[in-house]
Order: sequence, then structure tokens, then C-alpha cells
Amino acid sequence: LVESVDVLRGPSSVLFGGGNLSGVGGAVNFVPKRAPVAGSIRSATVGFRTRGAGFASFDMGGRAGEEQRIGYRLNLGY
Repeated sequence: LVESVDVLRGPSSVLFGGGNLSGVGGAVNFVPKRAPVAGSIRSATVGFRTRGAGFASFDMGGRAGEEQRIGYRLNLGY
């Protein structure tokens, strides 16, 4: 469901509440997945994890309609 996660800390944390001496502060930025502006996305991943547990994930997205106004993004995982 998330395209990327950015964790801001260090000197940038002063801007987001970390200005005191405790050193606690910062920000977490979640960038949601969105339909691409041009073209489409079709991706599938299949693999194995520890103890033979398998996994599969599918990611599809694109745009449709007049002037490409309608966007869709579908993520499935097992």
C-alpha cells in the first residue's frame, strides 16, 4: 500500500519537533501508491521465505477514461 517511507532525523528533525536536548523528534513520510501518469504497471513476485513458506504479490495500475482522468491501482498479496 506504500510506495516509499522516508524517515527524517538528525539536523532535519529541528524542523519537525526535535529542537530540545532530549534528541527525540523527527518525521516519517509515507508516500502512497498511485496510478501512473503515463503507461501502466503490471508486476508479479513469487518466492519462498523461511521454513518453506511461500509468498506471492501482484501490483497492477493504470489510467482510463476521458483524458486519462480515472486511475486505478490494485495490490494483492498472499
